[in-house]
Amino acid sequence: MIRTLMRVTIGAVGRGGTRAVGGVRAAVALLALLAACPAATQELTLFGGASTARDLDESTYAWKIEYRQGLGEHFEVTYSWLNEGHVTGHHRDGHGLQLWARERLRGGRLSLAVGAGAMRFYDTVDSHPWRPYANEHGFAGLFSADAAYYFGNRWVVRAEANVAWAPPSSTDAWNVLAGLGYQLAPPEAPGSRPWPARQEEPTTRNEVTAFVGQTVVNGFESAKALAWAVEFRKGFGRFFDASVSYVHEGDSRLVRRAGFGVQGWLGRAFLDRRLTVSLGVGVYLATDEYKPLHTEGDSRTVAGLITPSVSYRFGSSALARFSWNRMASSYHRDTDVFLLGVGRRF
Repeated sequence: MIRTLMRVTIGAVGRGGTRAVGGVRAAVALLALLAACPAATQELTLFGGASTARDLDESTYAWKIEYRQGLGEHFEVTYSWLNEGHVTGHHRDGHGLQLWARERLRGGRLSLAVGAGAMRFYDTVDSHPWRPYANEHGFAGLFSADAAYYFGNRWVVRAEANVAWAPPSSTDAWNVLAGLGYQLAPPEAPGSRPWPARQEEPTTRNEVTAFVGQTVVNGFESAKALAWAVEFRKGFGRFFDASVSYVHEGDSRLVRRAGFGVQGWLGRAFLDRRLTVSLGVGVYLATDEYKPLHTEGDSRTVAGLITPSVSYRFGSSALARFSWNRMASSYHRDTDVFLLGVGRRF
């Protein structure tokens, strides 16, 4: 199992990345794999710890948000966002997908696992004197070992070690993390759950949401601006949604961009269908008034768009939603757009 995963990951590393379009293709493959499972996320974990860049012999902080689901007695799949901190010339983070082989001990309360997969990384790096930074995109192999203990109240503690094996354009890194997690779906008995419970109803029907938030440019200075957006979302089947949104990223002095996002989503409902967790992948068709200053051509651009999102329903129709949008550009102007909104489900 692990050898097969290593071969797949090494192949991805060798091929490298192709900026915005490559990011969308990688995320579509991620959605396709999760869609083949009976349902989506079962556990949510927040990690913190330290990272060491092997090539630079420097250490910094690291943190990770992870979704984990059992695939039977001895296997798991995870989707994660890993931030490897700041070292000289590199600010790297990215989306990770891993398959795990695990051993469940003490009636499932203790879990030991090894995982292998790929990380689609976004690395802010030093560039030429005429450009303050560059946004490099690519794939890194991601190999991990994890130990977890499950308490009877659905809380989980984890300890994890990861190595990100990157291509020559980036840097290899070791991460040591500790995390606190929560089982979104209650297990039949204390411990890890081999398979998630079956969901009969659609995660989403129809939603309209208005957002406000902040744009953060992925540069060394992390320039910021006020952002806003509106979104229409429609459910298709139990786990799939589609959405159309208009996003205005504001004016950060590096980016003045706005446009339409079109995304497909894979998601699942929890807590008596009040909480939903979903991952969206699509394209962002926009205009950036500052783009002609950074590259040849006009202000139009097509960027990859990947968005983890969480919503909570109040009453029968009102909801609150948080979405974290990563815009992967082709001209070194990647952004994170953090949006908090209120909406209506109908």
